[in-house]
Amino acid sequence: MTATQSFDLGAEYVYGFNLDENLPLPFMPPLSALARWRAEWHIHFLGSEDWNTEIRYRATAAQNQVDRNERSTPGYSLLHLAIGNEWSINESKLGLRFEVRNLLDQAYLQHLSRYRYLNLPEPGRNFTLQLYCIF
Repeated sequence: MTATQSFDLGAEYVYGFNLDENLPLPFMPPLSALARWRAEWHIHFLGSEDWNTEIRYRATAAQNQVDRNERSTPGYSLLHLAIGNEWSINESKLGLRFEVRNLLDQAYLQHLSRYRYLNLPEPGRNFTLQLYCIF
């Protein structure tokens, strides 16, 4: 069994300030960082030898730089896990992917969501099974 691995790291930050009012602009996303580890495994299973695994971790900081009538939002961290494969059929590819998003079932409020004003958290742990065809 051999594996090809890759690791990606990215961050995003937006800053906006109203100079006339001396206040931050409303609905500015907080600092966020995303780390992704992906491995392609060469093992024979279900008629294929090229399986891939992906682990993603997102850390989002609290947003305390808010406009006058806007609420602050606490920070949160999310962990996602996926496994998948693609089979070549003639000139097409048939793919299968199983993903678990928010693996640790973290309750969180996303700063840009209108649901946070109602104290409705974003979706908890959820499972996705995708079957797709590329032609």
